[in-house]
Amino acid sequence: MGGAMKAKKDTAKSKKSAMKAKKDIPQFISQGLMRDKIPNTYESIVVAAREARRINLNNKMLGTQEDRETKVTTEALERLLDDKLRYTFKPKK
Repeated sequence: MGGAMKAKKDTAKSKKSAMKAKKDIPQFISQGLMRDKIPNTYESIVVAAREARRINLNNKMLGTQEDRETKVTTEALERLLDDKLRYTFKPKK
């Protein structure tokens, strides 16, 4: 019985540390931040969606889909906000 109680305490500690780690991660990405990088919200979402698709395809090829801590869309948006993406737009004809 003592071993079961100890295991229960350990899981409670790990849950607390997991919750503490999640507090450091922003819960949402504001449109204002997106507009600072790309003035057109639609274009910024298209850029992030294409990056998410690229990340997802790479993960499928490597077989590391389940090992992800963050969602692919979140990672793509963070890359966009951190200026880690290079993108160009086709000029209008």
